[in-house]
Formats: sequence, structure tokens, C-alpha cells
Amino acid sequence: MYCGIDVSKNKSRVCLLDDNQRVINEFGIEHTKEGFERFKSLVPKNTKIILEVTGNYSKVLYNYLCDKYDVIYIDNVQMNHIARYHSPTLKNDKVDAMLLAKALSFPDLLKVNPIRTNELKDLCNLYLKIRKQLIQYKLIFKDQINIVFPEIESLMNSNDNLGIAKLLLLYSTPNEIASLEPKTILSVMKSDLGKGSANFKLEKAIKIKELAMNSIGDSNYPTTYFKYSIETMLYSLSLRKKIHKELETALQNTNYFSLIKKFGFDVVSVSIIVGEIGDVRRFSNYKKFVSYCGFGIYEKRSGTSVNKSSRLSKRGNKLLRATFYTLVLVHLSKKTSIYNYYERLKNRGKHPKKCLIAAARKIAIQTYYDMIKCHEEYKDVPNVIFKRSEYGLK
Repeated sequence: MYCGIDVSKNKSRVCLLDDNQRVINEFGIEHTKEGFERFKSLVPKNTKIILEVTGNYSKVLYNYLCDKYDVIYIDNVQMNHIARYHSPTLKNDKVDAMLLAKALSFPDLLKVNPIRTNELKDLCNLYLKIRKQLIQYKLIFKDQINIVFPEIESLMNSNDNLGIAKLLLLYSTPNEIASLEPKTILSVMKSDLGKGSANFKLEKAIKIKELAMNSIGDSNYPTTYFKYSIETMLYSLSLRKKIHKELETALQNTNYFSLIKKFGFDVVSVSIIVGEIGDVRRFSNYKKFVSYCGFGIYEKRSGTSVNKSSRLSKRGNKLLRATFYTLVLVHLSKKTSIYNYYERLKNRGKHPKKCLIAAARKIAIQTYYDMIKCHEEYKDVPNVIFKRSEYGLK
């Protein structure tokens, strides 16, 4: 017996088929304890169940059913192809549930298990939001410094900002800092910095005291907002650091942790790719993978004639496209083989932005094969199984 479940926000539509793909029962359930118990009473234990990946909506239902039934996920892209072929004119929850149930009998059905990467994807989204907020907090911090203590900005750099922020959190005005001993200033800046505390010397603390004594900053400026903005920035920095460690731990539980060893990749970039892609085996070839990443090629052909010149289709994942674009910039700064490929395209008269996108697509293609080889059954697959010269791969 086959069961297809079309999941929505607070309810789901269920369709039961027998071995001959005839409808036995159709009903809806609420995502409540009573709704799940009703499902359990109407669906036999030996039933195979399939549901579509729907982000957070399907997680609770999937976890409930996994302990009691044989449950699998179907990829959204694959389900869209099935719907267009079997029901091109009619689409609703009832039809989708029936198509899902029928899909269980298809021999070429690709089963995916994105639950393993759900935590990774959620952590990545949180990490990127905090990183974006930190940019705003740092701008506020610098704006306030220009009012309260403008001279100290000359001593600030990427290594010293955290220590100076800790100092200004406790002593927000130049008058308060000027009344401190240099050793006290130094101990405050070095507190809880670990290895970064080696950057602070007594000479710097003396310099800060001298600047505070001769500062032209507004000594009567209200510092409540200044202190809270620093405290928020420091908290966000510590939270980002904790999430980064959790990302690395979650990534180790997947098959793709070895991607970190590849040039240009780090914990965040690999976590984004794995979190958004999930199981790479759901893509039957590299063209589908790069299209999902936002690097698909769009062109109109009729026989041997091309109606329009080829262009990039941006229908894919924006976050993945941005991640690969960032990886290109790393390769260009270090002048790797990707840089050589970029320069060859520029020398042919291509626009620099098009060259960057082509280089990003090339990295995406190589990443596809690197991810495929992370699975045991694909370890002997060659690095590239298409025309290497087409994309400049070695």
C-alpha cells in the first residue's frame, strides 16, 4: 500500500493507493496530536509513505512518522517534473497527494534525506543574519566613537577593535580613561581575548591614556546608547563564534566535511553549500546541479539556428550563487588556475562580470564532482566526465 502526503502549514492532505494504484482513501489531517492519531488509525503499519520537502512544515510530521512507518522524502524539482507530466492542467492538494503516492511505484524515483542537513541550514541562516547585523553594530560603534573619543580611532584595526570596545564599555568617556593607570587599561583590553591579547602592549595603553587626556570628544555626551550598542556588538560577536563551532560540528555529521580541505572553502561556505544542497546524489548530472545553484545556461534553439545568444538563467538558489561568486574572489586574489581561466576569458574580449560568473560556474561544477566522490559508491568516479577544455578544467 502506498501513501502520499501533501504537506502545508498547519494541515496535510493524505491519499492511500493499493498495489494497483487505485484510490482506497483520501482525507485531511491537522498538525495536532489528535490529527496524527487519526492518521495512525487510518493508515496500516506496513504502508510506504512519501512526502515532499516543504522546509519547516514537514519536519514535525516526518519525525512522528519515522518511528512507525517506512517514510521517504521526494525532491521538489523531481516532484514538479512528475506533476507536469501526469497532471499538467490540474493542481491542488488532493491531486498532489495522489501523485506523490503514485511516485512511490516509479523505478527511477530518487529518494533524498534532507533531515540530516536541516540543522546545518538553520544554523547557516542564523549565522548570516548575525553577520549582517554585526555590520550595522560596527558602524554604530564607529559613529559614536567620532563623537565621544575621536582620537582613539587612529589606534583601531581589525585586531584591536575588540579590546578597545571592552575598554569603552566600562569607561565610556575620555575623562574616565584618563583617570586610569596604563596597567589597568591594558588588563581591561586583554580580558577574555585569549590568543588575541598578545597584540596589546603597555606602550599602547600609555598611548590611549595620552590621547584621552588631550581628547576633544564631547565629555557631556550621553553614553547610555553608546554602552548598549557596544554590549550588543560584543554579544553578537561571541554568539557568531559559538554558532561557527556548532556549524563545524554539524558538518562533521555529514559526508561532505572533507570539502573544507579544498582551496577557498571554509566552514561557513561548505555549510551553506551542504545545507542548501542536502544529498548531492539527487542531481543526476552536473548541469542540473549548476542550474540549481543559479548558473544554468538559457538559450533558444531551432535545429542548428540559435534565436538568441546564450545567457545565464537566474532561477536557482541566490545564496548558493553568492557563495560561489565569493569563492571566485578568493581564487582571483591568490592567482590560482581559476584566475588563469578568468584572464583567458577576459583576453577574448568577454565582459569582466561575465568572466566572474563563468569562473563561479566552473567552481560549482568541480564542487559537484567533489561532493559526489564523498560517497563511497562514487569514489572511483573521475574528476570530470565531460569535455574538460569546455570549462578550462585540468
